[in-house]
Amino acid sequence: MGKTTVKISFLFFAMLTVIFAMDEKMISIVAIFSVALHELGHIAAMMVLKKHPAEIYFGIFGVRIKHNTYKLSYGQELFVVICGPLVNAILFVTFFVVYLAFEEYLFLVISAVNLSVGAFNLLPVFALDGGRILQSVLSRFMSAEKTCSVMRLVSVSVSLAVVLAGTLLAVKTGANFSLLATGVYLSVMCIKAIKI
Repeated sequence: MGKTTVKISFLFFAMLTVIFAMDEKMISIVAIFSVALHELGHIAAMMVLKKHPAEIYFGIFGVRIKHNTYKLSYGQELFVVICGPLVNAILFVTFFVVYLAFEEYLFLVISAVNLSVGAFNLLPVFALDGGRILQSVLSRFMSAEKTCSVMRLVSVSVSLAVVLAGTLLAVKTGANFSLLATGVYLSVMCIKAIKI
């Protein structure tokens, strides 16, 4: 697409199939659209800055946007990173106000899903927006080596905390494994980021 390569993994479609098959209330469709709009927020911010992503990759662990060889300034990096969660925040507020006006359950679901997507992406973990924000801020005050060490510690700590909370929730409910799956996902992302 123009200057951007779009790649879609077979496993992306496999993941969608599993999600749709297990989701009787179809909340997954709302979540997928919320995530897509989140990513479009990042892409729109890049376009505003006249910076085109080199590649957009749809894989089993979500969407990954690769930059070209250009370097973003500190302010530009924060702008691009913030625009994803900002889209979710706007959708959360908009649909919550619409829910209050019409009391239609679907609007509450859309609002809650966008709040969850935005909040999840603000976790200070490698590869998530919150991790990129923290890394960008730390790099202003520390050496690259020290920033990387702090990021590893924070990312691993947050991932393990989510895995622990997910394990406790799964044991308590006997059925709800979503938080545990989220923790495992974050841990995999941390391991991949640390290896890079």
